[in-house]
Amino acid sequence: MYFSVLEVEIILLRLFLQAGVCLSGMCSRGECECSDKTMVCKQGEMPKHLPLEIRELFIERFNFDTFNGNQRTNGSMIQKLDITADRGTSITSKKFEQFSNLTYLGLHGKELRSINQDIFHGLTNLLILNLSSNPFLNFKYISTALNAETESVLPSLTSLSVSKVQMSVARTAYLDEYFFRSIASGRHLKYLDVSDLNIASLNFSHFKPLCNSLNSLDISNSVVGHTDNIHTVGACASLRTVDMSGLVIPALRFNFSFKVLNASCISLKFLFPVETLIVNGVNTGFGVRQGQYFLNMSMCPLHIRKVSIAGNKIQWINMTVKLHEATERSLSELNVSNNGLEYLSPLTLKPSENVRILDLSNNKLSVMQEKYTEDFEKLFWAQTKLHYLNLSHNSLSKIPMQTFSQNKHLKVLDISYNNIESLYFVVKQLVNIEKLIVSHNRIYTIEYDFRMDLQMFLSRTSNYTADGNDIFYVYLEGNPFECTCDKGNMRFLEWIHATNVIDENETLTCILDENLVDVRGTGLAETKHFCRMQTLQKVALISTPLVSAAVIICIIFVFLIKRRHRRKLIIREVIAKIEMGIFPLQHLAFLSHCSEDTTLVMRKIYPELCEHVSEITRSNEELVCIGDKHFRPGFALREEVMRCVENSSVFVAIISRNFCRKAWCNLEIGEAYDQNKPIIMLMTEHVEKELMDYSLQKMFDRYAHATWIPDDNGGHIEPKWKIFCNSIIQLAGKSTEKHVKAPAEKIV
Repeated sequence: MYFSVLEVEIILLRLFLQAGVCLSGMCSRGECECSDKTMVCKQGEMPKHLPLEIRELFIERFNFDTFNGNQRTNGSMIQKLDITADRGTSITSKKFEQFSNLTYLGLHGKELRSINQDIFHGLTNLLILNLSSNPFLNFKYISTALNAETESVLPSLTSLSVSKVQMSVARTAYLDEYFFRSIASGRHLKYLDVSDLNIASLNFSHFKPLCNSLNSLDISNSVVGHTDNIHTVGACASLRTVDMSGLVIPALRFNFSFKVLNASCISLKFLFPVETLIVNGVNTGFGVRQGQYFLNMSMCPLHIRKVSIAGNKIQWINMTVKLHEATERSLSELNVSNNGLEYLSPLTLKPSENVRILDLSNNKLSVMQEKYTEDFEKLFWAQTKLHYLNLSHNSLSKIPMQTFSQNKHLKVLDISYNNIESLYFVVKQLVNIEKLIVSHNRIYTIEYDFRMDLQMFLSRTSNYTADGNDIFYVYLEGNPFECTCDKGNMRFLEWIHATNVIDENETLTCILDENLVDVRGTGLAETKHFCRMQTLQKVALISTPLVSAAVIICIIFVFLIKRRHRRKLIIREVIAKIEMGIFPLQHLAFLSHCSEDTTLVMRKIYPELCEHVSEITRSNEELVCIGDKHFRPGFALREEVMRCVENSSVFVAIISRNFCRKAWCNLEIGEAYDQNKPIIMLMTEHVEKELMDYSLQKMFDRYAHATWIPDDNGGHIEPKWKIFCNSIIQLAGKSTEKHVKAPAEKIV
C-alpha cells in the first residue's frame, strides 16, 4: 500500500495530536489550566494523568471524602501541591505517598475535621506544610500525624502553618506540650505560624524542644487567654523573628503601661535572642499617655535589631530610657508609625543612637512642633547614624532650623503630606542625602538660598558619601506653586524648569490666571507670555497714541545721538563726576574674594587696581571697596555685604576653586545679582565649570573675563590694567544710567 505525501502528513499530525492529549492530561479538555510548569484545576477534580513537565498543582473546590489514593501518572514529578476543599470531613491514610518529591503541601478544608495519623508518610522531601484555614480541624489530629517519636515523619520539614485552625468550634485551641513535642521531634523546624488562633493557654516552657532550630514565630492576630512559665522559661536560643501584631492578651488590654516593662525584664528573657520584634496593633482600646518616667531596661540584654510598634495608640511619651549596652548596639530600625503620637521626648530616643531607620509617619507630631518647638528641634540629634527618616502625614506646619543638624549620614528624608509652607531648615550638613521628599505640602515657592543648597548637593564628589553615590533628588509634586509675574517667583519657575535636582518623572504644576499649567512643560513660556501681555495692557491703558508717538520719536532721537557718543563719553563723564564729587555711588567697584586668596589680593591685585583706577580717574579717593578695609566692625556680615555692594557700581569677583566652594562667596555673588550690578570675573587659576554654581557658569560662558597670570614678580593681569579699569568705569557709567540689562536677562 502506498501513501501520498499529503496522507503521510495527516497521519503524522493525528499521532502528534494524540500524543499531545496524553501529555497535557486534562488541560486539553478545559477542566484544568496549564501555564509553564503550573496546573490549576478549579472544578474539584484531581487529574489522573499529569503532564510530565508540570511541577506545581493547585486544586480548588475539592471534596476530601472522594479523595482516593489511585496512582497518578507522573505524580512523583509534582513538587508543590495545594488543595482547597469545599467539602469533606476527613483525609484517610497515605493519600500522598505517590507525591514522593513534594516540597510544599497545602491542605485547606472548610469542613475538614480529622486527618489520619499516617497521612504524611512517604513525604521525606517535604519542606513546607500549610494547614491553614481548617476551621474545624482539631489540633490533636495534627499533633498525632506529625509525631515522629516512634517513626520518621516529614524529616525535612522546616516550615509549618496552622493559622486559622479549630476556629469554628466551641472549644479553644490547646497548644499543649504534646503539640510542640510532636512538631519538633525528628526534624529542624525553622518557621511556625500559629496566627489567627483562639488559644486557651500558652505555656512558654513547651517551646523548649523548638529552641534549637526555630527561627521565626508568627502569633499575630491570635487570642491568648492565659500564659504560663513566662517568668521561668529561658531564652529561646535560635529564635530571631517574632510577629505578635494584633495579639490579644486580655490582661494587658486593661492595664498596659511602659511601667510594666520596668518590672518585667525577667518576662522578656524568652525574647533575648530575638532580632526582629513586630508588635503592631496590639493596643487598640485606649490611648497610652506616659508621663515623666525612668524606664530602666539596662538589665535586659535584648539583641533586637528591628522593633515595630505601629498602630498602638501611643499618644504621649515623656520618659527617660536606659537600655542594656547590647541593645544599644543592636537596635537599628524603629517603627512608631500610625499611633497618633503627639509628643516624643528626645530623652526617649537618646539611647538608640545606632538607629538607621526611623519611621514616625502617620502621627500628630504637629502638636509637639507647635507647642514644644525646642524639643522637636532636638528630637533627632542623638541619632547621628540615621539613614532613613519618615515624618510624613504629621500635619507639620514647619521644620525648625537645626532639626537635622546632627544627621549627616541621612540618605532619605520624607516630610511629605504635611502642611509645610516654606523650607528654611538647614540642609548643608546632609552631605549624604539622596532623596528629599517634600511632596504634597503647601509650598508656594522655594527661596534662593535653599535652592542653591539643593544645587550644591549635585556637585558632591564620592568622597562625601559612604557608597560613592552622588545622585540627589528632591520630590515636590503636589505643592500649590503659583505662576506670577513677581521677579523672585519668575526666577523660581526658571529654576524648576532648568534644574536637575528634581526627579524627571515628577509633574509639577502651578496656577496661572486660575488655570493649572505644567511648569516643566509649557508653563514657564506661558507665564512669561502672560506677564508680557499684562505689561502691554497696562501700558496701553495708561498711554494715548499721541504720547506714545512722541515718546517713540524721543527715544529714537536720543538713542541715535547717544549711540554715537556713548562709548567715548561714558568714561569722561564718570571721571568728571568723580573729580567733581558728584558720582552717585561711594565706590566704583566692590572686590570680592575668599579668605584663602587674601594674601594675593591684598599684596598684588587690590593695590595695583587702586593705583591704576586712581591714575585714570585722577582721584585720590578710595574708589575700590573691599571687605577687609570697609566692613564696619560689629555689624552683621550679610548687612555689610548688602551695604557695600549697594554703594558700588561694579562687582569684581576674584574667582578660584576655593571661591566656588564657599557658600559666603556665593552669597556675595547672589547679592550683586539681586541688585542688578554688573559683574566682572578675574580668574586666578583654572576652575572646572562643575565647581561653579548655575549663575557663575552662565556668566563664564557668556561674558569675557580677565585672568591673573603668575610670574616672578607675583603675577600680572591680562588684559592690561588700563583695559580692565576702563571696563570697570564703562560698566559703572552704564549702571548709573540704568542701561545695563537685568541679571535675569544677562544670564538666562
